[in-house]
Amino acid sequence: MSHTARRFYLRTYRAWLEADRTWQLTITEAKRLVPDAERRIAWQLGQSNSRVRHAWEARTRAIEVLHQARAAYLAQHRPRSRLIVLSLPSPRRG
Repeated sequence: MSHTARRFYLRTYRAWLEADRTWQLTITEAKRLVPDAERRIAWQLGQSNSRVRHAWEARTRAIEVLHQARAAYLAQHRPRSRLIVLSLPSPRRG
């Protein structure tokens, strides 16, 4: 594995952890301000310019980049496809 791919994967993982932490803190703070809103579906996304919405979108982007980095990281570990030749004995003539 190249050092660059590993560094990229770890950096995107840390970015996702930070985005997830921000999302969790934002939700916790919002629950304190509006306790009854937790039951509403719209609560999960928030209004279009709210901090909840921005935290959710940042977390979603971080997950997408993390998946791409993981795919690149794993692609380097996959063995190159090998050609397997199976030799069968010739049929006996009776």
